[in-house]
Amino acid sequence: MKRRNEYLTILILYSIFIFALSATPGKDIPSDVTHYSFLFHFVLYFGYAISAYLFFKNYYHTLIFVALYAATDEFHQYFVPSRHCDPMDWTVDFLAALVALAIIFLVKKRLLNEKR
Repeated sequence: MKRRNEYLTILILYSIFIFALSATPGKDIPSDVTHYSFLFHFVLYFGYAISAYLFFKNYYHTLIFVALYAATDEFHQYFVPSRHCDPMDWTVDFLAALVALAIIFLVKKRLLNEKR
């Protein structure tokens, strides 16, 4: 139970971090950073999916949670000055979650096979 609370805390802090990044007005984001927007989205949501999986311990619930959070994150950006809601960003976020979960699945499968 203690470990689950720790994972929940990590997930909440990660969510706040993403929200804070998304709340940054577009004019405050350096132009050289925007060139790597998809890479930043991928890395950020790859880690987010791992932290969500550690809490949920379920691939389906994790994927749904991350997809919904990414959608609300994009919607939130619609209201931030000089930012916009970009469906392509959500797509990258979703793909990052899929890749993270696929890697978790493969690592767990390999570890189980090694124990046999």
